[in-house]
Amino acid sequence: MGIRFIHNAMTVNFEELDASPEEMLTSTWAGSGATRRLKVRSVDRIRLVRELLGYAAGQGSPGIFGFPNVLIYLPASFGPDMPNLVATNAVVKPFGKTGAVSSDTRFANYEHSIISVTYEWNTKLRSAIYGLITLNETVQDVSEFVTLPTKNLYWGTGGGKEAIEEFDAPGKMNYGLEWTYTIAGAYYVPTEIYDPVGKLNLFEVVAPGIRRIFPPFTLLYASPVVESEITYSGTVYRITLRFLHKNNGTFDSPKGWNWFPRISASGADITYEPITDGTDSKNIYGGIDFRGVFA
Repeated sequence: MGIRFIHNAMTVNFEELDASPEEMLTSTWAGSGATRRLKVRSVDRIRLVRELLGYAAGQGSPGIFGFPNVLIYLPASFGPDMPNLVATNAVVKPFGKTGAVSSDTRFANYEHSIISVTYEWNTKLRSAIYGLITLNETVQDVSEFVTLPTKNLYWGTGGGKEAIEEFDAPGKMNYGLEWTYTIAGAYYVPTEIYDPVGKLNLFEVVAPGIRRIFPPFTLLYASPVVESEITYSGTVYRITLRFLHKNNGTFDSPKGWNWFPRISASGADITYEPITDGTDSKNIYGGIDFRGVFA
């Protein structure tokens, strides 16, 4: 998907002034807030505010609207005492006027700036560029009914056993997971989300929200769901990526979508094996690098 959220990272030196921070506490956390007063060199004021409030940056494309790979740096958090507060707005005031002539005669020159940063409950978290962007992951059960092969299978045992006919073949229910990864509030739908439909993951895929790692060839990429909404600021999209997980083996030795049930001749055990041409495996489902789908 090309949208990755990164924790706040401050790179600008500043000085915290006296009587800062000023904290406002209420009986509910949602009503709490705080204000910090910071002194910074004027030439660094915009960079500092940008890092405090969070911003989006493009990779591989010029400008802040660099798609399809976008990094969203989250706003600064207030601190361990009130961890649910994040920086939501800033007021910049000049300080220490100098006699030097500004390159733009409309403005005076100042050596420093005083920045008043407001921290609020994190439900106010927003991006000025993308509007409200949210990530959501869900997991639910998915099942697959498999008709077993009848070769080497019988009704009964010993001399009275009867070979099972194909029309009387037993079935088996295989259970797996459907994992959905939804980005809401995006201003862009990358074409990369459509290409891997019907393909499997060549490499491990990490589901960060549900804390799950999917081994290679166990995730089948289903058709994505894209919804659009027209707002005053433009069209925004809700993009849901859908993956079907199946593993009839273990995490270390997975048997995913290219493994099928068979009956062994030796003991009629039901196992899962890949299909071959007698020499090499012949995969029914092709693999692809899912990193082109989302970051």
